[in-house]
This record gives sequence, C-alpha cells and structure tokens, in this order.
Amino acid sequence: MLKFVTAIFIRWNSSHTFPSIQYAHTKGIFKVALPDQWLVVVAGPQHLEDLKRMSEDQISNYGGLDELLAGTHQFGAEFVANPYHLPLIQAHLNRNLSDFHPVLKDEMWAAFRDCIGSPDDYTLNVSRGRLIINLFPSILKPIVAKLVNKVPSLIMQMKEVVGPTIEQRREQAEQALRSKDEWENKPSVTQALYHLAADPSLAVPLREELEAVLAEEHGDLTSKTAVSKLKKMDSFLKESQRLNGPNATSIWRKTLQPITFSSGITVPADTYLCATALGTHLDEHNYKDATEFNPWRSVDEGAARGFASTTTDYIAFGQGRHRCPGRHFAAYVMKLMMAYIVLHYDVELDPAERGVRPASKWISNTIIPNTTANVLLRGRKAIADIDL
Repeated sequence: MLKFVTAIFIRWNSSHTFPSIQYAHTKGIFKVALPDQWLVVVAGPQHLEDLKRMSEDQISNYGGLDELLAGTHQFGAEFVANPYHLPLIQAHLNRNLSDFHPVLKDEMWAAFRDCIGSPDDYTLNVSRGRLIINLFPSILKPIVAKLVNKVPSLIMQMKEVVGPTIEQRREQAEQALRSKDEWENKPSVTQALYHLAADPSLAVPLREELEAVLAEEHGDLTSKTAVSKLKKMDSFLKESQRLNGPNATSIWRKTLQPITFSSGITVPADTYLCATALGTHLDEHNYKDATEFNPWRSVDEGAARGFASTTTDYIAFGQGRHRCPGRHFAAYVMKLMMAYIVLHYDVELDPAERGVRPASKWISNTIIPNTTANVLLRGRKAIADIDL
C-alpha cells in the first residue's frame, strides 16, 4: 500500500520527485515505485553502453514498449505479440522516404492552412490513455482501459479514410506481381513553438536560412537534400527536444533473465527498466550550461549528432538496435512544419505571458506541453505572393 501511495504521488508531482531530475548527475542504477511494480532507472554513460550491448535473450524491447504505452490494453495483445509495424518502418518507410517528400510537404502545408486549432490527435489520445491506465495496478488496467481507451475508435476512423487507398495499392501490387511488371506508384512541435514564441527574434536566423535554401533549390523544399541543409532548424529542434522531450526516460526494456551491469549491479528477470533521458540531457558533463536553451548548440556538429541522432549523451530517440525507427521521418515532418510556420507567420506569446516560456506539465515520466498558453500567429505579408 505504501508503494502504491508513493507511486501515485510521483505520478502527479513528477517534476519535483521523478528520479530523472533528482539524479541528473548520478551514474548509478536506482528504482522508483509504480502502482504495481518497481521501475529500475539506469543513469550514466557506462550503464547506457551496457544496456546498448545487451542481447535479445537478455532484454525485450517490445516488453518495455508494452509497459510504456500500456500497449496490450490500448492496442490489443497482438501489438506485443506481433509488432509488424516496426520492421515495416525500418525496411520500407525509411528506405523510400524520399519518394514521399513532395506529397508529405503538400499535404502537411495544406493541413496547416485548413486545420490549425483542430483538437483531434491520435498521438495525444494514445499518450493520455496510457497515462491514465498506468496509474492503476495490473488487475485494474483492463477495466480502466475499457473506460478511457479511444484508440480503437480512432483506428476505425483512420481505416475509413485510408482503407480504400490501401486496398487499391494492394490490388495494384498483386497485379504487378502477376504480370511481372514493376509497380511505380510507391506508396513534438508544440514545445519548439513555445521556444520560438517566447523569443520571436529566434525566427530571424531560421527564416534567413530557409530563404537561402529556397533560393538554392529554386523554391522547392520537397527533397531530402533541401531539408538536410536546414542546419539551424535541425539544431533548434534538437535543443528543444533535449530540454523538453516527450518523456523524462528512454530505452524502455523488460529483462528476460537476470542481467548484470559492469558496475556489478544485478537486475532480476521480469523487471521493467529504462534510462534517464532528461538526467542525461541535463548533465553538465555532457552539455555546457545544460539547463539553458541554446538553439544553435548543434549547428556545426553534423548529421551524426543532429536532431535524429542517437548518442550516449542524447537519447531522446533511444539507443542501440531498437532506437526509434521513425526518427528520420519525424525529423523531416517536424522541420517542414516549423518551416511553414517561420515562413508564413510571426509568432509570439499572448501579451500577458510574453518573455517567459510556458512551463511544461509533468505526469509521471511524461512531459506535456503547456495546455493553457496562448500563441499568437500573425500572417506575414512578405510571402503572400510566393507559391511554397
């Protein structure tokens, strides 16, 4: 009972009590209470390296994701038993991402024009659902999930929209196989926006870079090459995510057997563990003035240490063989979104809130953008006649 009370307290007071903050400079291994079990938290570069090198027989990536996302209760048991979407992203989406650039850019910018302010968001519903479900011990999770889980209905809505297109593509692919022909028709910005709105002067260098790239690319931002030239945008987004990532933790795993770290500490089997992401990102050994937002910190570091990179001092996207497979896609999409905002709008906070970045909300290890701040977007006349 004491552990359960402690867990609930941590869930709702996390910015002051969650170990990622308390132990930002700790190089050890510690544990924190969840409502139904202990979570082991790993800190320090050597322990992260140990975790990276562990085999599939020792730790389970999918078991960790199941706990983090309440996957069994939100998506169904098959989500854990057959996570087919992960290899699909790795093998097909990433390798063919450049084929989708023009379509993604056109659709995304059209959505900005038509749908700014829309409250429907699949990712937010998944995050909200897992936060509520994980407040309860395992015996109650299935019951709670039935009351709060909106994912199945959202999936059905998505099927209604994209289902016919998927079926059409399947038929085309099958026809191509039968005829032996080649089938040619191949199928968390808010935090960054708050940094921009809190200091509108940051838009100037971002805009200058964008305009220079557009001039080089003849007004076309749809290629991967063009987006890769946005060094300041990449650094801006990485710095925002370093300080305001979606989670204070990363690299969630479940132990399949007792595992021993190089420090001699042994973690038993059937234990959920993770790495302290924010603690790593706030460590002065990794970053000078680590608590300060320096948008140009990574401008000259290259792609190997860019927004979508995974290193021992930047683990927002995980680490090792199971690092986030969709990170390059996410980076591309976020750059396009920020590019549209910077080019088309002047951004600032509501006059009553200016000069102070809206504080994030913590629930357990999740970092949520402020939900009450008002960001003002004023259309820029300078680009009114440019077709982008």
